[in-house]
Amino acid sequence: MATALVGAVIATAVSTVTSAAADADAPPCAAQMQRAADVKRQIDAHNAQPHVFVLPSQQAQYNAYNVRAQQLNSARDAARAAFLACANAMTELGAGRDISRPNQEQLDRLRNAAGQIPPGYRVPPPPPLPAGRIVSAPRELDALYRELRRNNPPKNYSGSLQNTSRPRVGDPDPAFPPGSGVKIGRKTNGDPMVSPDHIVPLARLVYLPGFTRLSPESMYYVSRAPANLQWLSRRANSAKNSDSSARVQGADPAWVKSQRQLEDQVQQKLTDLISRLLRSEGKTP
Repeated sequence: MATALVGAVIATAVSTVTSAAADADAPPCAAQMQRAADVKRQIDAHNAQPHVFVLPSQQAQYNAYNVRAQQLNSARDAARAAFLACANAMTELGAGRDISRPNQEQLDRLRNAAGQIPPGYRVPPPPPLPAGRIVSAPRELDALYRELRRNNPPKNYSGSLQNTSRPRVGDPDPAFPPGSGVKIGRKTNGDPMVSPDHIVPLARLVYLPGFTRLSPESMYYVSRAPANLQWLSRRANSAKNSDSSARVQGADPAWVKSQRQLEDQVQQKLTDLISRLLRSEGKTP
């Protein structure tokens, strides 16, 4: 006697992940969202196929239909996990702030710069930080480093960084000893003479494990992460010269020590986030 059975229809798709996949501005995790959207289309196509089978004459078709359903279930779960891993990493990189989205020209320049890394080149481990804490990017990564530095950090910040509000004109400069009289100056437009500064310098960021293997989008967001920015006075920033707090002449020793601790802490966090982003891109950290 023949029996009619319904093959496995995949009821739970990935629409919650793919809602922004059509965003023309290429938001964070766009590749992961596109992957989820591709899986959803395959699921929809699978569910649209005839899925009532007469057994035993259609046993092979029934089995094949269900095997495909299992494969798509696994692909759906993997796509969702990759998107969530990327989204969570981006949230931590943002530290409560949005990161400006890259345009296609910026991504193309990053892609071209990364393409200039010699084939087979292996980025060495970050060099030990000497007393002066000065680090230079490897010459093999010079093009990438220069591209990452372009208009970075952005100049349009005004809110908090590292849970610290932007200093006001006349505030004591925390980089210098109490009682030194060094205060935050005023720009010609009346704004305080401070700017965002990278805690882990970009010259050191390119050494972090896996950074150069990130997609151009991820490299862009990691290099501009508010989680790696702090407010610094123009005087301290100029003395630092994109290297380390230890280069700030006349700096408060307690401030220098706290900056070293902060740099080490943020570097560890960035290393972890890079590893998580690589996994979300389907790469081995």
